[in-house]
Amino acid sequence: MSNRYQQALRRILGISTSYNDAWDQPKQVAPEVINALLTALGYPASTEQEAQWSLEKLIAEKRNSLMPAVLLHYGAENPLTLSLSVPELLCPFDHLKDSPFEFSVELESGDRQSAKVVSGSVKVRKGKSGTNRVRLQLETRLPEGYHSLVLSLDGRVYRTEIIACYGPCSTIEDLSTSGSSISEERPEKPWGVALQLYSLKSVSSWGIGDFGDLKKLGSMLAEQGCSFIGLNPIHTPLLFNLDNYSPYSPGSRKFINPLYISINAIPEAHSSPEYEKLLSDDGLLNEISRQNDSSLVNYQAVWTLKRRALFCIFREFNSRANVRCKQFERFVIEGGELLDCYARFEVTGAAMKRRESNCWGFPVWPELVQTNLRNNKQDLSQEEVLFIKWLQWVAHTQLLEVKNCLLNAGMKVGLYLDLALSSDRASFDAWQDMDSYAMASSVGAPPDVLNLKGQNWGFAPLKPEALKNSGFKEFRQVISTAMRYAGAIRLDHIMALMRLYCIPQGMAAGDGAYVRYFLRELMAVVALESRRNNCLVIGEDLGTVPTMVRQEMTERKLYSYTVVQFMSDWSGEFRDSSQYPAHSLVTPGTHDTATLPGWWSEDDIALRQQLDLFPEGHNPDDYRNGRKQEKRGLLRRLVHEGVLAPYFLDRADEVCSRPIEMEIVHAVGRFCQKVPSALACFPIEDILLGHKQINIPGITTDYPCWRVKQEYSLEDEHFVSSLRSFSAALSER
Repeated sequence: MSNRYQQALRRILGISTSYNDAWDQPKQVAPEVINALLTALGYPASTEQEAQWSLEKLIAEKRNSLMPAVLLHYGAENPLTLSLSVPELLCPFDHLKDSPFEFSVELESGDRQSAKVVSGSVKVRKGKSGTNRVRLQLETRLPEGYHSLVLSLDGRVYRTEIIACYGPCSTIEDLSTSGSSISEERPEKPWGVALQLYSLKSVSSWGIGDFGDLKKLGSMLAEQGCSFIGLNPIHTPLLFNLDNYSPYSPGSRKFINPLYISINAIPEAHSSPEYEKLLSDDGLLNEISRQNDSSLVNYQAVWTLKRRALFCIFREFNSRANVRCKQFERFVIEGGELLDCYARFEVTGAAMKRRESNCWGFPVWPELVQTNLRNNKQDLSQEEVLFIKWLQWVAHTQLLEVKNCLLNAGMKVGLYLDLALSSDRASFDAWQDMDSYAMASSVGAPPDVLNLKGQNWGFAPLKPEALKNSGFKEFRQVISTAMRYAGAIRLDHIMALMRLYCIPQGMAAGDGAYVRYFLRELMAVVALESRRNNCLVIGEDLGTVPTMVRQEMTERKLYSYTVVQFMSDWSGEFRDSSQYPAHSLVTPGTHDTATLPGWWSEDDIALRQQLDLFPEGHNPDDYRNGRKQEKRGLLRRLVHEGVLAPYFLDRADEVCSRPIEMEIVHAVGRFCQKVPSALACFPIEDILLGHKQINIPGITTDYPCWRVKQEYSLEDEHFVSSLRSFSAALSER
């Protein structure tokens, strides 16, 4: 049973007591769920006494800060508005009217400037519990960026972070087209191809797609008028525990996945005797061939192979003194403590794994190991630590090469990178800032059309208050890292900037509640980084989206995310092209939906039945009947829009009963080009008529999520001709 202290805690921390589900029905949150989430956020409240103690702790934390943790500043010409909470004991009420404050601003550049209180702007209100409220304005001209406001009062110094962002995100119109080779005959709307990088294969692959394959594919697509390539998150996994390989639950969102390094593209690979000797090993070559021929990626086997080769090349590199060595040294210096800490974390994890095979991550490491690692007293191989740093440098240089290759080939946007919502609960990110993660809970989604039983994604959410108190440092690092390489990014589950569905540890996916985050501040960070990097931002806004999120997306000019598969009504009819939002990216499907050929063949329904994803009372045959209506509805829409010949609708029974024809896939592409959306993106699986689904939400063991490879290699004639015919079809009117 809740008490008044618990209710106050819940309100301050933003835990909802109810929400509307995917079918717009009200859902009440059980009291035990709220209690468990309060504990996970660091404020236990299972008894009235415990709740009172937690509330007093929270109020004291806010009172001691005097100023808000973060200030938003919207215009260089506008005064900075500030609210203060000043204890009576620190400065009596009568003295506050005299404005006994001294302010200054430490700019991001390192410079310092004064900040004067605007005359007549001070408003003082006597507060309760011995704390008075002051509202005032400061006269200061700040450049866009992250700055610190410094307040001196009664010999004490207080600080708060300022996010100064004076405009919306960059848009497609802002991107430079200099050097573009796109001809006027090609479609005006920029379009791209979405793919899972691991799924590519070529004659030079080592069992997984890599940055070399990406460059090769990028050149092919640029010739066809493609403007961008969309990728799965390329954050690094935990290299010492590749049992968790989901790109959406990474080992760190601040570093790049070294499994994607193209070994042949490393200059030292061609002058390393040790590497050359390794390639003469028939057993190794046979294993590479076996991994390449496999239809599924085996991450651990691939890393075992690639690590042997990369370590040989690293030793050759480390024995030299040349320009590349100097570049690596600069990279290490710029990476600083963060890079060093990450490298030591990985080497420690590998050592613990060798000692105990089921030692999967830091939550099961001995306390002494963690303490020594934090204090840099762990006895580690410095060569291994340097090797991890070198891997990041190689991945960084190759990813930059891909970016430049795509832009120089004429792509307008280049790389379109997806960002994971958070990191794995055993990740480096969680270990580095453990107090900022609600480790006794997981992020997920309530029941919806994709998973009728709800989803538990396994990773721990960041504590909203800790995130804000840090000036959103973690979020800023992740966004700026991605935009360093991208012309566009996709923010997975954009609603998370306002609220996250959190599930207490040990409870079912349907037993969660929404926890509030700081929408305006996080959106300001997104817009600021977008403007700095001239990078587009697409917000994945599928499902129930709060009105405030829509408003902020519009104001900040984030592109919404429109999926054709979700644009039908209850009768199976698809929306008219004119009803698609203009400031959006349109796509036939996502990594969480069936491919277009799989959707047409009802493969996803069969899979959900096979995996027991239909709750009691939901008949799979009803879904099959609905799909038959949808297929006919799609044909009607395509014919009505003039992108598909009437022949297909005239013979709908026959057409719908057999596998999808390439002409229908092409027609969906032309339809996406016709709708008013600013951008269009096409899954490569659709272009190649692939049936296997990339991921099934909520499934971790019974289906090879994030492992399915493309059926055809980059050199295969079917692969090449499919790309050409698809791009040509987009130009047809």
